[in-house]
Amino acid sequence: MPNFLQGYYKPRNPRKYKGNPLNIVYRSSLELKYMCWLDDNPDVLQWSSEELPIRYLDKATGRSRLYYPDFWYRTKAKQYIIEIKPAHQCRPPRKTNKKTYIKEVRTYATNVSKWEAANKFAENKGIQFIVLTEKDLAKL
Repeated sequence: MPNFLQGYYKPRNPRKYKGNPLNIVYRSSLELKYMCWLDDNPDVLQWSSEELPIRYLDKATGRSRLYYPDFWYRTKAKQYIIEIKPAHQCRPPRKTNKKTYIKEVRTYATNVSKWEAANKFAENKGIQFIVLTEKDLAKL
């Protein structure tokens, strides 16, 4: 099983954080990189991490659940909801061994369910929803 970089982020600009700046958790190096970008970017007026609940119907299980997107942030012009995912989780899985394939199909179906709900929520609020991958974050 791979090791993932996880920990608590201490913002350099705690006043920009909407929520408890002592409890900002990152679950990957990609999330940590994005937190640093949000914290240091002068165009970002306010941001939060996993503070915004969105209800969705999980197509993989048929259950109603809550989804907490990785980030929300605001600039003078616009608000954004951001989800960070590895690129391979953003496309339908390729057939591999049966056990792996079934797990990846469920993960992908759940992700799509979350993203559809987040997109609808964002559109209703005049916010832009974006899924970013490691390829996108390499450009920061």
